[in-house]
Amino acid sequence: MSAMIESLQDNFSRQPEAPGGEFVHQVRAQAMKEFLDIGLPGPRDEYWKYTRLRIIEKRLFGLPEENAVAGSEIGIENLDAIRIVFVDGLYAPALSDESVFAENGIRLLADALHDDPGLANGLLPPPDPATHQFAALNRAFLGQGVVIDLAAGQELGRPLYLLFYSQNTGRDTASHPRILIRAGTDSKASVIEHYDGAPGNAGLCNALTEIDLARGAQLTHYRIQTESETAFHLGSLFAHQAEGSRLVSHNLSLGGRLARTNMQFELLGRGAELVLNGLYLASGKQHIDNHTLVNHRKPGASSFQDYRGIIDDQARAVFCGKAVVHRDAQQSVATQSNRNLLLSEGAEIDTQPVLEIYADDVQCSHGATIGRLDADALFYLSARGVPEDEARGLLTFAFAEDVVLRLENQTLRNALSKHLIGRLPDLENADELVAR
Repeated sequence: MSAMIESLQDNFSRQPEAPGGEFVHQVRAQAMKEFLDIGLPGPRDEYWKYTRLRIIEKRLFGLPEENAVAGSEIGIENLDAIRIVFVDGLYAPALSDESVFAENGIRLLADALHDDPGLANGLLPPPDPATHQFAALNRAFLGQGVVIDLAAGQELGRPLYLLFYSQNTGRDTASHPRILIRAGTDSKASVIEHYDGAPGNAGLCNALTEIDLARGAQLTHYRIQTESETAFHLGSLFAHQAEGSRLVSHNLSLGGRLARTNMQFELLGRGAELVLNGLYLASGKQHIDNHTLVNHRKPGASSFQDYRGIIDDQARAVFCGKAVVHRDAQQSVATQSNRNLLLSEGAEIDTQPVLEIYADDVQCSHGATIGRLDADALFYLSARGVPEDEARGLLTFAFAEDVVLRLENQTLRNALSKHLIGRLPDLENADELVAR
């Protein structure tokens, strides 16, 4: 048994009493049994064949402890949003806008479980633990997180900003936040999940989000991961969409020593629309892996995937984007694109765009590209007096910013553009590129 699993077993036995009583405790125990029975994915696990977990198997992760942190020092500045903050996996009331939770359909997960222990089973059918081991592990530590219930016709005037911040306290901790979003008929909202951390933090964040959109509901969902380049992040997102619903997913994986995000979407009604917009940036020795699966189950739904990656130094990235059009899903539209920019000889990308089509009246396409900066564009800029290093930086930024500019929230857009400027080579003094 690995050191990591031993430490997680110890954490399980010492974690606080389950909110919701014996029923939630039993759900936790069953989930932990499933995780231990299956264990960590290995070389023979097809779903994990490009991502090895050796780097975390030997690590010991402890339980989070209460720690004070100044709210002005963390998160995205000047963001006009309802703020909900967790520090090292624990809710931070002093940093959160608790007074407006109830009127906006927000409850802490612990409070919701006290009122309704059945929520321990989640909003959606649980995924197969043989494939989604870490979703089972998340359920084993159920307790910290948020439940968002939008009433029919409800429209939130401000985004919800869920900040999960990891400190560098000298202890490597494991946190397991859970987010449940249930959007009623014709409701509308924006939710920002932001996973961030202090430099040098080497903890594990194992997050899980469930989204259930009723008929006509509209959700813009941002999943932003900018954790320390020494941290470990394992994220899962599962969504069900009813007829006429629309989900726009912005997934930006920019941090972490090893970061893996699994996203699965079920289009269950005519006219459901899904837009997946993704960007991943890996440098140094980072390993960033994104897996998406879109199941077209009913006729007349559409999905659009566009993911881009920038890989530098000795980093490695993985993208597996899969769309399955099932037999009954006639008149489906499914497109996917994955473009990757390699900035160094040692950078590596494994990309797998996949379409499985079992219907005959569909519009589907997919493709992937891997390349370096355009030599003609570099020559064009150099011929106009732009130094080569600066030209390379500008072209790299333009490749990434094309994704960032799709973010509807301008404050978030500017913050992430500045983050990219700080991360990309040859752009250290290019703040003028960010729109004011």
